[in-house]
Amino acid sequence: MNHFSKIVDSINTLLYKHNCVIVPGFGGFLSHEKPAEFILNTQVLSPPIKNVGFNINLKTDDGLLCTTIAEQFNEDYLQAKIRLSEFCNYCNGLLKLKQQLSFGTIGNFYIDFEGNLNFEPSSQNNYLKSSFGLKPLFLKEITPLKKEPSENNNSINPNAHFKDRNPVETVEHNLLKQNTKRTKIGISLILFLFIMAAIVGLYFKPNADLTNLFTANVLSNNALSNFQQLNYSNLELKEILDLKSENYVADANNIAFYEISKTKKVAVRLSTLVSNAPKISTIKNINEKEFQIVVGCFGIAQNAERLISKLKTNGFNAFENGRTPKNLIIVSAGAFNSKEEAMLTLNQVKTICPNAWIKNK
Repeated sequence: MNHFSKIVDSINTLLYKHNCVIVPGFGGFLSHEKPAEFILNTQVLSPPIKNVGFNINLKTDDGLLCTTIAEQFNEDYLQAKIRLSEFCNYCNGLLKLKQQLSFGTIGNFYIDFEGNLNFEPSSQNNYLKSSFGLKPLFLKEITPLKKEPSENNNSINPNAHFKDRNPVETVEHNLLKQNTKRTKIGISLILFLFIMAAIVGLYFKPNADLTNLFTANVLSNNALSNFQQLNYSNLELKEILDLKSENYVADANNIAFYEISKTKKVAVRLSTLVSNAPKISTIKNINEKEFQIVVGCFGIAQNAERLISKLKTNGFNAFENGRTPKNLIIVSAGAFNSKEEAMLTLNQVKTICPNAWIKNK
């Protein structure tokens, strides 16, 4: 087991004993108890639990975790503090590189599309020691048992079932079964005809506003931008978006963001681009320079031209830097022979394009 896993296990052990465990330079884990709960809809009785949360602002070292690590690795406090600092640098670097980080049975960290650090606790652990071994119970309503008739009772039970007697199917019963079967066949036929009519309507109206992923794949038409909405559990779109009036700017992973309101955005993944867009002029001999500053990827050529013009107005040597595997136009703000030169210009470019980054040829 490597040092990372050992330190995570130390944090996991401390959460059983303490309500707050701080990782200096990274953040603090906080726990709070939740009483037993009965969910009426699912008929489930949950035992008392202790949930774990995370606060990125708790970074001051209280000595608890550092002392535990010193005892675990059999080293002095100063060495344990250095080891813990390397652990925090590793976690921050991994989050910056991969946008996600797993702390085993404690939970997972990830960076959302707004650049915020989020924590999702794992449901595997219940840190409340008094509830050790308790699991949720599925309750079922108890129905009273029917009183069986005594052997000496000669009265006939009207609800008794006789094995040698079968109900006789009447003519009305047979007609009802036939009508039910015909109704099911009729509903299936109507649904089939409706689907076929929708497909035919889309085929004869290829320029309709409904330019989504379905029409692009079935009809192979050249829509301005076909996109597929990403799945977010807390995000629902309750109105139809006017796709023709919006410009979508995608990053290197083909992700663009549409602003619904000042406080709500939706993320989309571009899948089809304009095939008849005007060609953007590029700067020659850029392949001779090893480092380029990438400011964005575009599915619409006019948007790329607009950003290039804006960057040139601000004194940057902007140009088209090829296309991504998804055929998105890459816009760069300059090409350099050394990374040091690129870094100096990157800080200036970020005042206009905060998500700009350096691409190494």
